[in-house]
Amino acid sequence: MFCLFAPNVHTGGGFVLLNSMLAAWPESLPCIALLDRRAERVLMIPPQVEAVWCDRSLISRLKAEYFARRRMQKGDTVFCFHNLPPLFRSRAKVYCYIHNRYVLGTVSLSDAVLWVKFRVFLERSIARLFQVNVDRYIVQTPTMKRDLIAWMRRRPRKSGDAPIDIMPFVDLTNVEIATNGSKLCWDFIYVADGSGHKNHRRLFEAFRLLAEEGHRPTLAITVSEDDFALLSALDELRSTFHLNIVNLGQLPHREVLARYRQARAVIFPSYAESFGIPLIEATKAGRPIIAGELDFVRDVCVPVETFDPLSEVSIARAIKRFLFGTADPIELQSSKQFVRSLIEMSAIES
Repeated sequence: MFCLFAPNVHTGGGFVLLNSMLAAWPESLPCIALLDRRAERVLMIPPQVEAVWCDRSLISRLKAEYFARRRMQKGDTVFCFHNLPPLFRSRAKVYCYIHNRYVLGTVSLSDAVLWVKFRVFLERSIARLFQVNVDRYIVQTPTMKRDLIAWMRRRPRKSGDAPIDIMPFVDLTNVEIATNGSKLCWDFIYVADGSGHKNHRRLFEAFRLLAEEGHRPTLAITVSEDDFALLSALDELRSTFHLNIVNLGQLPHREVLARYRQARAVIFPSYAESFGIPLIEATKAGRPIIAGELDFVRDVCVPVETFDPLSEVSIARAIKRFLFGTADPIELQSSKQFVRSLIEMSAIES
């Protein structure tokens, strides 16, 4: 018997992977899946999977933890798909799938709002305090394995570190179908929610810098209407600098796939990903990728241009290189020219 433990997985890349895993679950293997009720209308549950829905509350989460502890016996397997170990030691084998770098403390929270900082602090504490309940960790990339090893070494558990397996998976069967015959609508598209590490604000600033130089490329983003502060900042920049940025809102995954070939390229300024599913999907859709020069990017794709994701100037320059083949490097003087200019400047001001 398997227990797929996935409360709080209801959006983003984690949801995409969860849905594809449920669709691929073998008919002959019974499974109990503890799932987030917010995903109840969109998750496809096969007959061999018994779904138990968890509400977004502490009491509901504790009930789910106790349910998994009570139902699973020796010889069974609990697969924790929500990044965290179980709170109760299980008689079954426990595999923990880490797909959130926040949990490992490798991502700065400076851009996060207060409640996100508190939630991440709580998740990091649970990951550390209850790591003894994990028999094996699973990650998607070599970068995540290095981060997890470093996290373990900061405070090793007495029983020894659990083994780590790199097991990347993603379902790309629908990408080519969904993107076939799409018309070009934008220069760039950025498929991401409005989380701080997705780096939208620096991306907007890069487009502002381009507008000040007379360049106004088009960009489509997929931010939820609930991200009021981010969208308000975008509205202000759009009205002041006439930026050509359109928000498509939060889209169903199949519709996201259809959008890739509607853009000349995919831009990806996020600075903290465990996997980067849009990068993989964009590659499958045949779209050029402009992204940060970061390990997780190189794990899964080959970008045509890269930049420093913490610099809006670097992002703007990468966009110009892609669009125009140049980023206008500064002109250099010889030493003789510099001295002549210095003397002329001094003569004028004296």
